[in-house]
This record gives sequence, structure tokens and C-alpha cells, in this order.
Amino acid sequence: MVHTPTLDTQTKSKHWKFRMNGHVESIDISASKIYEDAIARGTINLGDTYRVKIQLIEKVTKSGGFKPDYKILEVFEFKPGQRMALNKLI
Repeated sequence: MVHTPTLDTQTKSKHWKFRMNGHVESIDISASKIYEDAIARGTINLGDTYRVKIQLIEKVTKSGGFKPDYKILEVFEFKPGQRMALNKLI
């Protein structure tokens, strides 16, 4: 589920934040068409949800722990969330 998209057309950010398994994770979307599809739709809604094939690579940190690195490889399904007017959020 989309948590924080980045729609900067200058940088075409390849990392968005998604809510996954109860946590917010920064996920690389560069191998998918999520960014392009959102621009074509002209909207991102609260609760937009994707069913995807995701790659997980664990990287070793300096302290000897592990940090997950996620990348969406393929989108199987998109379910639009609830559209909300900005005046309802303020």
C-alpha cells in the first residue's frame, strides 16, 4: 500500500515508501511502471494497493546487522484507494 509517493518529474525518484507487513519501507520502483502509471492516471489515492513480485536483498551494516533492500520487479495487480479531497484532510 502506498505510504509516501515521490512524483518529482525532475528526478523521477525511484524510491517510494510503502506500508508492507505493518511497517513502512522505502522500496525501489525503478524496474516497474508504477511511477509512469500514476502520472498517466493523474492521481494517487489514500490506500492505493499493489500486488507485486518483490526482490529482497539483505545488506550487512557497519555494526554487523542486516538492512533489507527491497525492489519491485513486477506488478500483478493494482487496486485504487479511496479518493479524498484536500479540504477533508485539513
